[in-house]
Amino acid sequence: MFAKMLTDHARMRELADRLEALLRLSEPCDMALLADIRWQLASTIMRHLAFEDRHLYCPMANHRDAAIAQTGRRFQDEQRGIFARYAEHAQHWTPDHVSRDWNGYRSAALAFLPILRRRMEIEELRLYPMAQEAGIDVEATVLTENNWARDAFAIKAKVGKGMI
Repeated sequence: MFAKMLTDHARMRELADRLEALLRLSEPCDMALLADIRWQLASTIMRHLAFEDRHLYCPMANHRDAAIAQTGRRFQDEQRGIFARYAEHAQHWTPDHVSRDWNGYRSAALAFLPILRRRMEIEELRLYPMAQEAGIDVEATVLTENNWARDAFAIKAKVGKGMI
């Protein structure tokens, strides 16, 4: 399961790099290509968050070792906060809004990408090794408080497939 999480991270980095290349253009890019990359990145992020929550964060938050449980809860809370900011960004930047304010969208999206990259780096350097050392069973599925599917559909309904 750690391999799957690392594979997801690699995919998110690839898509973030592709998105960033488009965002570095001073003139609006091909909006269909932008929509496709945004949707691929958004759907990968949402699927990954749900997976990580069920297989990593919740098991860590419920661990018998208080330090591991505290770390799991902290990472879980941080994840929720980052996702909330991302959802707000996605709902704000509708296809029409992106078309009307390319430079505003570029700035907003370029500000989010380092947050995504830093989060993956911290998980890989600190959280995953801690979970492995603690013997967290990432093969098990734990119920979570978050309804990631509901949140994903809410974003999709607001902005439409492709423009997340």
